[in-house]
Amino acid sequence: MGGLGIVAFALGLVWIKESPRWLVTKGRISEAESIIKNLTGHEADLSQQKNKPVTKVSAIQVIKEIFSKRYIRKTGVLISIYWLGYPSYLTLIYWLPVLFSQKGFSLAETNNFSIVFAVSLSIAPYFAALISDRGGRKWSIVALYIAAALLAIIYGQLETKSIIFVFAFLLLFAVQAITPVTSTYLTELYPTHLRSSAVGFIYSISRLFVAFVQLLIATIIAGYGQAGMFSYLGFTFIVPAIIVAVLGIKTGGQSLEAIEASDKYSSK
Repeated sequence: MGGLGIVAFALGLVWIKESPRWLVTKGRISEAESIIKNLTGHEADLSQQKNKPVTKVSAIQVIKEIFSKRYIRKTGVLISIYWLGYPSYLTLIYWLPVLFSQKGFSLAETNNFSIVFAVSLSIAPYFAALISDRGGRKWSIVALYIAAALLAIIYGQLETKSIIFVFAFLLLFAVQAITPVTSTYLTELYPTHLRSSAVGFIYSISRLFVAFVQLLIATIIAGYGQAGMFSYLGFTFIVPAIIVAVLGIKTGGQSLEAIEASDKYSSK
């Protein structure tokens, strides 16, 4: 079944369009205009972009720039999400069978519940799209992280199987809904010449934290049980919520140029 991804690859070669912003940086203005018309149905005149200088930077320069005075607050917000909250989300997914076993669930029950959870993980992104397009990325992230923190802390105290199942479902739904919203937010905070490398750097480092957290969780469970583990997860969810609420910027309804030009950290 994993091999079926080759079908998506083949379809992508035909259907996925190149980024108009990237085409503009390469001077391919007419192609960019054609794609915008195809996607939106509106004519676009990008002729004024043709002679604008394109900033080219190395990977090292990108890292220096995202930690510079201009971008450090944006980078700090994203680090709180991807180096703290994101590893805890994946930890929850990885450890779920073990956690259920410790709560007295049989292997058959765990497998049956996994099917239901898979449904939750499938519909959560649609819910995320619904709220993030209306309320914006910033406050959607804050609300979802707060919900995940509260659900995690409560879950750690539960003992009744049916209630455990309900809270596990809601917790997985909340953390999965966070993923598409934060992925969008990650790409909105940097200008085009930094975006790909900056996103790659922050996301790649987050995978190292995922590996570290697996070892940490094992230690926490051994010493403090599931209540301790879920208290830790609650902490790693609430910290990004606070940081995004205080330092994050509102990106909904604004073009990337407007976000870059204003560079204001308001909670609007």
